[in-house]
Amino acid sequence: MKCQRCIEGKEVRYRVYSDVIDMKVCPSCAAEAQSLRLTIELLPRDEVKRVDVKGEFSNSKRDMVFLVDSPAI
Repeated sequence: MKCQRCIEGKEVRYRVYSDVIDMKVCPSCAAEAQSLRLTIELLPRDEVKRVDVKGEFSNSKRDMVFLVDSPAI
């Protein structure tokens, strides 16, 4: 599946979501989402290969990527 955000056509590896958005994105778009402090999940391999017409996720286990604030200097 291709990235739902950029036009580079890279394969999706992450899910980025908030109360407004929910999309599957490539690593570079996920890095940008992290800088915007959005929630990011690493997609399992079977999720990356599967194309879901409804855009829904299965109940399969996912790895979570947590954002950590760096200490103020």
